[in-house]
Formats: sequence, C-alpha cells, structure tokens
Amino acid sequence: MIQMPSYKLTYFNGKGRAELTRLLFNAADVDFTDNRIDYYNDWPDLKPHMPNNQLPVLEIDGKYQLPQSLTIARYIARLYGMAGKDLFSEAWADYIVETFDDLHVEFGKTLNEKDEQKKAKLTRTFRETILPRFLNNMEKTLKTNCGGEGYFVGDSLTWADLQAYHILDITTYDTPEILKDYPKLEGLKRRIENLPRIAEYLQTRPSSKI
Repeated sequence: MIQMPSYKLTYFNGKGRAELTRLLFNAADVDFTDNRIDYYNDWPDLKPHMPNNQLPVLEIDGKYQLPQSLTIARYIARLYGMAGKDLFSEAWADYIVETFDDLHVEFGKTLNEKDEQKKAKLTRTFRETILPRFLNNMEKTLKTNCGGEGYFVGDSLTWADLQAYHILDITTYDTPEILKDYPKLEGLKRRIENLPRIAEYLQTRPSSKI
C-alpha cells in the first residue's frame, strides 16, 4: 500500500504568505496540518529552527523543510495537477502568480508604514492608481482565455486562479465594490469561492483581513 506523504504548513494566524498553499491543499482535497502560530508567543523560540529564519515553511513527512511561499505553492501545484498541463501553460500560470504577487508586495507597503501621514498617502495611491492599473491589466489577460468566462490557464483550475482569488480577497477586502469595474475578475473570484472544497474551507478558516 502506497503511503501518502504528510504535510505540516507552519505560518502565522493570518492569510498572508501561506494562504495560497492552504487553498491548494483544500482544492486538491489533501490532508495537511495547518500549524498557525502566534507571532509574540511562539515565533521567537521557533525562528532559529526555520530555514532563513522565515515563514511559511512546509514540513514533509517530518523530514524535509521547504521554505519560501511561492516555492511551496508551486511544489504542491505541480504535485496535484494544478500547475498547468504543458510547459507553456506552466509558464503562463507562473506569470499570473508572480504578477499578483507584485500586487501583494505593493499592498504590503500600505500595511507596513508606521507614519500615519505616509500610510494614508500610500493607501490612497494604492487604491486610486496601483490597484486599478493591476486589475485592468489582469482583466485583459483573463479575457484572452475563453473570453474570461473560465480560468486564467486552459480549461481547468490552476494555482494561478487560486493566487488571483487570494490577492483579490485581501486587496479589495475594504473596497469590494471596485471589482464591479472588472467583471471577469469578479466572476472568477465568485467561481473560486463557490468551488465545493474551497467554499467549505472558507466557512471554517479563522477570520482574518490579511
């Protein structure tokens, strides 16, 4: 009998850099330990034992520690058939994932700024300039595949769609109405939310804005 690998994903109790992998595990219906730690109580003791002193980290069979969020997600996507069906499809999915990751980085700047005046300016620029530009570009990209009525890559779910869902979820959390100007992206987000395994996960995951 083939022994299925065991997975333990360690990250903080929020969406952040681990949520894409959580979505992948749930979409693939693969059991994993969702090890959510507290930044103040758990992280200081755990940090020296993590590769690069960073999270997330995926532990495989209690033997191997895989770091870096997109490396982890890509590994799971490939393992469970959500990376793309051929080399070009894989590359196109990577492009989508990395583009949305760029948006994630820009969004992070609005969260990390401590000066309130600078934070307000960064947030305004993000909402009025950066976010609409990204959404417009990705709306056009989505339309190139089946008119935007299906997925970003081919005719089935890939990690690109789950990444799009995740980043749209956190970057428009306070302004969901902005997606009305991007109906194909809004439709994709809704389709992902309604996938049975994803819907079940979303109902049970801890509440978190980011």
